[in-house]
Amino acid sequence: MNKIEYIEFLINSNLENTKNKKLYDDIIDCIDIALSQTSIDFEIDSSITLEELYKVIENVGKNSISKSVGPFEAAELIAKKLGTKYTRSSRKQTTNKIINLEDFL
Repeated sequence: MNKIEYIEFLINSNLENTKNKKLYDDIIDCIDIALSQTSIDFEIDSSITLEELYKVIENVGKNSISKSVGPFEAAELIAKKLGTKYTRSSRKQTTNKIINLEDFL
């Protein structure tokens, strides 16, 4: 399914959740961020559940010094699990590139 269908699927599947609804709503928001740099046609394996994505985030958090993961790091982890890449604006290279005029010949 494409990214919009996947997010809608996760939202609908989380409606009945009483135990972890707020946590999984936050994960859905991170999924939306993680997929923001992909095309609308990007295909996602619908068998990847919110629980799986939470486990990925939780495992990284448990092993970090701060014992936590921020939303943008979570988005990077989710993107990797879903088979794509999310690059934060702060991590994009902002240095000026030298343009070689010979490349235009």
